[in-house]
Amino acid sequence: MGRGTLESAAKVIPAEHAFAITPQDGVDFAPTRGVYVGQMGDLRVRMVDGGDIMFINLTAGIIHPIRIVQVWATGTTADDIRGLR
Repeated sequence: MGRGTLESAAKVIPAEHAFAITPQDGVDFAPTRGVYVGQMGDLRVRMVDGGDIMFINLTAGIIHPIRIVQVWATGTTADDIRGLR
């Protein structure tokens, strides 16, 4: 099986680990496969590719398929945030 096939498979395998995310400016963590938001709000994140973006009014109670390495405290209003790996 080629490397591209393994990388593609890893993106569709369900998460095996969940962890609480406390928004902190400048503090990275291992990349997520998805993010769960328990209380709707804005989420300012650093994506795996290094880009920063603000997601406005993320819906609560679902898993958002975004790969991130940081949640900024500045600008984040969403709460009960969980990372999935």
